[in-house]
Amino acid sequence: DHSMIERFMHELRYARKITHENIIRIYDLVTIDQSYAISMEYFPSHSLADELRENKKQQHTCDVRRGIKLVSDICSGMAQAQAMGVVHRDLKPANILINDDDLVKIVDFGLAAAARKADSRLTKSGILVGTPTYMAPEQVRGRTIDSRTDIYTLGIILYEMFAGTAPYTGDESMAILFQHVEGGATPPRERNPELPESLEAVITRAMAVNPDERFQTFDELRQALEAVDRELN
Repeated sequence: DHSMIERFMHELRYARKITHENIIRIYDLVTIDQSYAISMEYFPSHSLADELRENKKQQHTCDVRRGIKLVSDICSGMAQAQAMGVVHRDLKPANILINDDDLVKIVDFGLAAAARKADSRLTKSGILVGTPTYMAPEQVRGRTIDSRTDIYTLGIILYEMFAGTAPYTGDESMAILFQHVEGGATPPRERNPELPESLEAVITRAMAVNPDERFQTFDELRQALEAVDRELN
């Protein structure tokens, strides 16, 4: 689809401008015969999704201090994107890479954006772009999105890291999407009583249904997490 490739080119030109140690660098869109591929920075790592799966198996949650450090670094990278007006739109644990030194990098910038440029919410085949577990209410409703959409998604990821399960689950995608719009997740401390109250407050605010009630910038979210970390000291 030629228009799809055009959109990819447009989005990738934007995404390529983001240079930050916590974001995987995109180099180019390359054509090989009739196929297209994206060349990007090589980063030997595992994903946060791998860690969360392992934690679930062991019935563990993420170590609080390490988790705060990882998400603070994600916020640093996302703040750079926010400053440039780039919204990720499909943040999820599989798109968060961690190496053996706990350096964290976000991948797949611009891809989700390109896929949904044609229509704000639906692809040509009528499928929502995004992952139901991590979609913000405004994405579900097809409303305007901005960086606070990514902040919501990071709130969902924080919840999953520290509560041991995603806040909204179900067998049907539509049921999960409906829960995002309704809100009312089980408080994280009910699932993990060892979680500091101050961290629960940060997670709950990041996950607010109304974007105006969330942290408005990634710097704000990072500062709130760092305050929790200092308190734990």
